[in-house]
Amino acid sequence: MAEAVAFGDLLEGGTRNGIYKSKEFHGRGHKIVNMGELFAHPRLGPVAMERVELTESERERFELCPGDLLFARRSLVAEGAGRCSVVMSVDEPTTFESSIIRARPDPKRADSLFLYYLFSSARGAHLLDTIRRDAVVAGITGADLVRLQLDVPDVSTQRAIAEVLGVLDDKIELNRRMNETLDELGSTLFRSWFIDSVATDAERGSATHRLPTGWTIGTVDDAVSLVIDHRGKTPLKLGGDWSASGVPAISAKNVKNGRLISRDDVRFVDVDLYSRWMREPLKGGDVLLTSEAPLGELCYLPTDSHFCLSQRLYALRAAPDRCTPSFLYYWLRSSSAQTEMQARATGTTVLGIRQSELRKVRVPLPPLSTTQRFHEVVHPLLERQHANESESRILASVRDVLLPKLLSGELLTRDAERVVEAVA
Repeated sequence: MAEAVAFGDLLEGGTRNGIYKSKEFHGRGHKIVNMGELFAHPRLGPVAMERVELTESERERFELCPGDLLFARRSLVAEGAGRCSVVMSVDEPTTFESSIIRARPDPKRADSLFLYYLFSSARGAHLLDTIRRDAVVAGITGADLVRLQLDVPDVSTQRAIAEVLGVLDDKIELNRRMNETLDELGSTLFRSWFIDSVATDAERGSATHRLPTGWTIGTVDDAVSLVIDHRGKTPLKLGGDWSASGVPAISAKNVKNGRLISRDDVRFVDVDLYSRWMREPLKGGDVLLTSEAPLGELCYLPTDSHFCLSQRLYALRAAPDRCTPSFLYYWLRSSSAQTEMQARATGTTVLGIRQSELRKVRVPLPPLSTTQRFHEVVHPLLERQHANESESRILASVRDVLLPKLLSGELLTRDAERVVEAVA
């Protein structure tokens, strides 16, 4: 049975704001959690951070411990104020900055992971919305936070719920770490096969000489057989409209760090509009490239994909007689290609690259047999990353369905465990 209790009654010593940014940052001292880490890592573990030196008194007051809850005290985006993260582990002394509120649950009364899930739920978002203050930036205060009334079950039930949901998040985290490793492996292989084979001058952007035997210098225009460019296309221009469901239309905002992100924010078109929009469907091996805001983000599609290509986004298809898709993908990620794309970009508010300029970007072209052997090695790595991403999306969907049902008592943990065993 859930009990109504003030959040502050579940804590050890209330809440505390972090270290003010007026302190001088160095490359030594304590790691410090900034807003970027809070938003990027809801279940925060050891990650790279800035550092700050603390006095002994500050260490006692501001060091983080596993189980601490971190809340965004303020945010330029309204819904960002109150965003919650839980400290899963720390690998060395770590503190937090002044835009963050720390709350340390009392383990005798509350399970930290359960509270994290509670504040991450629709119910938690509603509660945080009741104390969010709108000013120049949206914000919450620790005083308001501790007064929030929460409906919480006994600690053993909290732990059981957190454990069930944690299994799903653990698997999602494992997939994320595996993909980081696979991405690093693919990049390392590309550098050893192609970048290290070229003189230093080439990597700096002047790839005009001292190439290995059999290599030539071409351009994107030489390396691709097709550029799919529907950046100005809209449903209205095609005599249609957005749909509640159907084929997703992806744009530049959905491509970041080699991944398709923010899929919950995409719009949809029906099958008829899709057939008129995408006369040439996306195929396995196509490389997505953002044209602006920001320029140069990439994503490799290892399989045929049913997407509408929308705002600020190109798809490049490698010319099969010149290079392979994986070689094109990794070259466009290289510092040489990124630097040249930036140099060819134009614009006042934001920098963007026109298709005519993109086609002029230089590409070294090794013998096709070499890029084919490379493709045989790295394409399976890219496929594995794609499969991990797909699995993580399914696991996240299951978690998000189970979460409100477990919090409300509609679903018992033993029944949720069976669901988790089937998917995780």
